[in-house]
Amino acid sequence: MTTILLVEDEAALADSLRTEFELEGMQVLWAADGEAALSAFRKQSGQIDLIILDWMLPKLDGFTVLRRIRKDSQVP
Repeated sequence: MTTILLVEDEAALADSLRTEFELEGMQVLWAADGEAALSAFRKQSGQIDLIILDWMLPKLDGFTVLRRIRKDSQVP
């Protein structure tokens, strides 16, 4: 099963995307801010196949999240 880390602070948009991906048989992990995204990534890093990352996030912006993830992973 494909696992997606969805990083989106707008709950309605995240819920809509999650629903669509789950209907296609994918597992979706949702993070609403940059810190939660990094935490989820660290906990599940070997199982995440794709990250969908918003740039404008609370706590840590998407660019910072991406730079930190890229230190350990090249997951798309």
